Amino acid sequence: MYNISSNAWTWVSGSNTADVVGVYGTKGISSVNNYPGGRYMHSMDLHISRNCLFVFGGSGYAASSITGMFVVVNLESF
Repeated sequence: MYNISSNAWTWVSGSNTADVVGVYGTKGISSVNNYPGGRYMHSMDLHISRNCLFVFGGSGYAASSITGMFVVVNLESF
């Protein structure tokens, strides 16, 4: 979670280790158990009026059924 007044991020949930694969659940169905895989070189946008964080692409790990690191081309919103 980002705090505008302190200009700092706070750890809310998810893994705190590197190289974690994602859990994506069922397409179109939200779940608190879903989270993206670890990645770097991604793009993020904090949309304040919608109270939403968007994460797009990067290089990293997507799902446990796919081994190795690769280019990730997906859009996640939180």
